[in-house]
Amino acid sequence: LPAGAAVASLAGPAAAQDAEPESFETADGVKLQGLFYKANAAKSKNNACVILVHAFKAAEPAKGLTDLAKTLQADGYHVLQFNLRGHGKVPTDVVATEFWAFPFNKEHVSEAMKSPAKTSITVKDFKGDGKEYYPYLVNDLMAARLHLDRKNDNGQVNTSSVYLVGVGDAVNLGFFYATAEWY
Repeated sequence: LPAGAAVASLAGPAAAQDAEPESFETADGVKLQGLFYKANAAKSKNNACVILVHAFKAAEPAKGLTDLAKTLQADGYHVLQFNLRGHGKVPTDVVATEFWAFPFNKEHVSEAMKSPAKTSITVKDFKGDGKEYYPYLVNDLMAARLHLDRKNDNGQVNTSSVYLVGVGDAVNLGFFYATAEWY
């Protein structure tokens, strides 16, 4: 993250446009919900993008990130802020039937064999303390990146410049994602 954007976030949110609600699907069939903040065109940083990732099991995933998103937006960055699967006040993750076909989901998400299959999940559905499922959340980051790549293909953003900002343990998830992207 450029130092100027980090310093600007300390001063509080700047005037910004409203964010657009967006949804996108992961490779294993989870429909994630997010907000897309379109960059201030007058200050555009070559249509660069920032993906904001909240901490695992955050009670209020957007807390603190919304102000940062608005500051980055005002400073010329496109920002995608979204909830990791199962997170948020309301279970908004739509789980497709194919979700339950993935062995990792069957093993680490409660009620995998329920009939009819569950159509949404919450963080409470992760078995145990959820730490075993945590690495699988990299799929959510990859889906967010693919979502931005589609916007890139439509000429809306530039995904040759993507910054990832994680909060708390999401920093580890970001390193895992970056390593997967590298290879």
